[in-house]
Amino acid sequence: MNNVSRLPQPTATIDLTFTMLDKCIIDANATVRRFAFAHGVDFTQLEKGGENGVVIDAQHFGGEDCKIKFYLTKRGDRRVSISKLKSLAGDGDTVAITMLDGVVVINLTKVDATELDGYLNAIGY
Repeated sequence: MNNVSRLPQPTATIDLTFTMLDKCIIDANATVRRFAFAHGVDFTQLEKGGENGVVIDAQHFGGEDCKIKFYLTKRGDRRVSISKLKSLAGDGDTVAITMLDGVVVINLTKVDATELDGYLNAIGY
């Protein structure tokens, strides 16, 4: 399942839990913070509160538009949310956020390696 090695760096990876999907609360782990920083989002510069987060446009692998929001909770916890994530992934899946022909969210658990390779070859990776 190591499809992540095929993707450009930095690529964020998130191992999803039921709670992350149910409550839409995902900790911004180190890979998420590196990806965010490479795309102009510095968690140390964000103001607390979800309303002060930074939203970027993205697509789920397969083409459905989505939004990714990087934010700090009122306590200062670093978080990320991905719209429409429940339609892409389930409990125990690993998703990646990467830059291909735009920002793309890929369910690494469910994507077929041949399909991913074909997509990467088509866009020149």
